[in-house]
Amino acid sequence: MAILPSPSNSNLRASWTTTLSMNLTSVACLTSAFLPLLKRTPHAMVINISSARASLALSTASSLSPTRAVAYSVGKTALNAPSIAMAKSEPTVRVYSVIPGHCRTAFNGYAGKKDPLDGAKVVVELVAGDGKEANGFWEFEKGRLRIVPW
Repeated sequence: MAILPSPSNSNLRASWTTTLSMNLTSVACLTSAFLPLLKRTPHAMVINISSARASLALSTASSLSPTRAVAYSVGKTALNAPSIAMAKSEPTVRVYSVIPGHCRTAFNGYAGKKDPLDGAKVVVELVAGDGKEANGFWEFEKGRLRIVPW
């Protein structure tokens, strides 16, 4: 979710606060609330829906186009830190962040190149693996699951 700043930036603080609250703070609170239940399951996993823009390696080395949704990108990048921390502190819980890809959704005015069902395949593959994959940042492209640098 992202609240874009207005052209005059009159809502800049509110757009950043709301976007970070939804994409970072709310995810951390929800995950924390469900953690006791997750730890009681045999194949506990947390799957955070992220973005290619959350990978500093991809953001600096790839041809990602500029975005007006900077707060969204920052929130997704920031979500990496609690994901990594949880993976280290909760060894019985697999923690994944996933890149669904540039999917055609209302978020981008249906301009994405990927069908959302194809974007969901990364989640399906990780869940089907019953937590056998290593903690990390994942995508499913060209028919295979692969880890992505943070």
